[in-house]
Amino acid sequence: MKFSDKIFILPIIILTTNFIFRILDFSKILTSFPLDTTNDLTAYIADISFFSQYGFFGHVPLWYNGFTLFNIYPPGWVLFTYPWYLISGNVLISSFISCMLLFFLGFIGTWLIGKELKVSRIKRIALFLFIYANPMMIGAILKQGRIPSLMALTLLVYLFYLCLYFKERELNWKAIFLPIVYAGLILTHQTETVLGAAFLLGLFLVKKKKEKIQLVILMCLSILFSSFWLFHFLQATIETGFLKFNFGNWLLDWHSYFWNNLAGVFISHALFITFFIVYQQKKEKKLLLFYSPTLVYNFLYLTRLALFIPIIKNIYPDPWQDFLMLNLCIIFITLGYASFTKKRKVMLAIGLIIISIAGVGYNIIKTPTMESWNTEDKEAIALIPLLDTNSHFLMFNENSTHLYSRAIYSYAAIYYNVSSASGWFEVNKEYSYIESLNTLYKDFYTNTSHCKDLDTFHTDFNMTQVLANGKYCDAIETCGWTIKAVNGSSCILSLPLAVQQ
Repeated sequence: MKFSDKIFILPIIILTTNFIFRILDFSKILTSFPLDTTNDLTAYIADISFFSQYGFFGHVPLWYNGFTLFNIYPPGWVLFTYPWYLISGNVLISSFISCMLLFFLGFIGTWLIGKELKVSRIKRIALFLFIYANPMMIGAILKQGRIPSLMALTLLVYLFYLCLYFKERELNWKAIFLPIVYAGLILTHQTETVLGAAFLLGLFLVKKKKEKIQLVILMCLSILFSSFWLFHFLQATIETGFLKFNFGNWLLDWHSYFWNNLAGVFISHALFITFFIVYQQKKEKKLLLFYSPTLVYNFLYLTRLALFIPIIKNIYPDPWQDFLMLNLCIIFITLGYASFTKKRKVMLAIGLIIISIAGVGYNIIKTPTMESWNTEDKEAIALIPLLDTNSHFLMFNENSTHLYSRAIYSYAAIYYNVSSASGWFEVNKEYSYIESLNTLYKDFYTNTSHCKDLDTFHTDFNMTQVLANGKYCDAIETCGWTIKAVNGSSCILSLPLAVQQ
């Protein structure tokens, strides 16, 4: 076995062990609906239920006093997962199957890339694990449940493979897969769609004039293939004020997104260094042209100049990190290790082992495992069937780690058809509605004696009932609301009928 393969053996063992453990842990969703705060999964699985009930672009009355499904957030993952939902009849089972299938497709995609790059099987396996089983992806997918992002990453892998495939070949009938995959990316996640354009631009730069024209035509087809959602999205972007959310500003938030931004900066530097070494080894102009759009993106990210460029400024840390990590790993496995000195080879081998151990250590310390329902969870869940399905409720919770209000809104909507004045996917609702609701929420949480906030919740957001926990039961009752039911530390309160009228 070559040295260039040997250095990947221990990292493969370390990452595979962690990956399998986390998949087994994630499988707990098959029997338990996640309610803790490290949880985005409940947003996506609710969309499966909504799609089943209300259809494509259907009006969903269960969140935000009504919103249009897929108004802003793309339908790709739901459409991909829906057949499994039809078979299983269960949003959790279908989501788990979808997640595992995407990992499998990701393995095939990375294997194809490795084959095209003519690297060994060991390196192909390492490539998959570095991209899909790195500590950030473990936390994002196998804890937070960001499965649509996993689908977007997998589509990026296939898009890169196709661009790499045609980098040294003329465009032929197989090129039709380029617009198909890119259309899938458009329909799955906007941020990765913008970032994935770098691969297409890189391919464009290495082609002659005739093929450049063909490539432009193919990309127009991707717009055509996704037009059944894309044009509605563009119109809704203006109507809802979607771009006002400024998610890209999280790149400057080192308090809330410290680890994400730190990892991103590390990956960004490593990408520049690794590409420089590979380019010095190969000195191919076509290689530089092909990767130049990606390198420009990397520069914009590292310097934060991306925040001053329209569209790109709305990309938040996670997609940047996944995109740059994908490119770093692909370039890294193409290093010409034979040109390294013995000392550098040893340092590289030790470095890979240390990084792998550190990554798993990060998951052990910072990434929680899937949590079962505790007593407070069970108490609150037991009250949901008692909520009035003809009214809107909000959740006020004293517990900071369990009983995540958004998870409760999903559970209530999926299993009991109960409407809430809040919910997930705030981007699907008008920015003014979300901004007002969040401001009011923060004010009441800061000072529970502000009973006028509850009046505003009622008049502006049609809230007539509350599911509360801990001190909020007493605080809201003090404001004149009536306790309807109590179960342990949780309670349901309703606005007096005379006030509602």
